[in-house]
Amino acid sequence: MTDFQKFIKEQNERHIGMKKEFDPQKRIEQFRECVADLYHLVDTEWLNEELANGSVTTGTTPITVTEERLGAYQIDAKWIQIGEHRLLLRPVGTIIIGTKARVDLIYKSVDRMFVLVGENIDGARDMISVHVVGEPAPKRKEPGKAVWKIVNPKGRYDYLKANKSNFEKVIMEVINEAGRF
Repeated sequence: MTDFQKFIKEQNERHIGMKKEFDPQKRIEQFRECVADLYHLVDTEWLNEELANGSVTTGTTPITVTEERLGAYQIDAKWIQIGEHRLLLRPVGTIIIGTKARVDLIYKSVDRMFVLVGENIDGARDMISVHVVGEPAPKRKEPGKAVWKIVNPKGRYDYLKANKSNFEKVIMEVINEAGRF
């Protein structure tokens, strides 16, 4: 067997092993669970007072998401009604570089990204490292457990902790920003 034939055999065996490890249906279900957890935070922690007094309403509507390795599948989007404004938390996908999941908050032509990343990750720069061959690689942050964060669209795409205060700020930002167009 030539070196090239050995190489091809190794690559094919590796590919078969990777296919066995990847379960598309399991990945979709995990994504649905993560998104449901985000919606639970919205209803029980971030908008609980407003929902209780009736100044805000929420609900879900099924949408179809299509991802390259998963195909098309159904998942719920969550709408938030504040006066005349209807915002949408729209799941984008789970096969996204650097994150485990992404959901966009959309209002008119304005959006903000919510990503599921390690609790110790403060921005994309924490997940990327560049080093010169022959020199020691820089130490990377330990990501920690996965939590929802809001991507700050200003500057270098830093991540803000997804909590009640930041969620309220994001809602006000997108509604006010959309009103300027």
